[in-house]
Amino acid sequence: MKTKKVYEVYTLSLVIWKEDLYKPLRARITSAILALIEKERNGEQIDTSLMKGIIESFVSLGLTKEESMEVYRDDFEVQFIRDTETYYTIESNEFISKNTISEYMKKVEARIDEELRRVQENGYLHSNTKKSSQTYH
Repeated sequence: MKTKKVYEVYTLSLVIWKEDLYKPLRARITSAILALIEKERNGEQIDTSLMKGIIESFVSLGLTKEESMEVYRDDFEVQFIRDTETYYTIESNEFISKNTISEYMKKVEARIDEELRRVQENGYLHSNTKKSSQTYH
């Protein structure tokens, strides 16, 4: 006989959201978020409060303390870091071929500041992303 877990109402709503809505759409959700981040990197305005809400829902879908960051990390952060590396590799190769080293270094500093704003208190990425991106490689 298979036993079913019993959840509080809030947790049950998260379980239903995760199993019935999120899992079938997670690749599309992640792609959409990453596309918005790329638009922002390219100078377009995006709805950062929407982004913050979506990111917080990734964290909320880690239903227990042990798995609290699992959905965020596995379904978003890993791909975010890969896409970030690809984006900045392409951008830096193009920029350095047309500009001086000092202009390049200024650009790098500006881009680092932009990425840090995404993970700071008023940003939309989870603070763990700062640690993960600094230790990546």
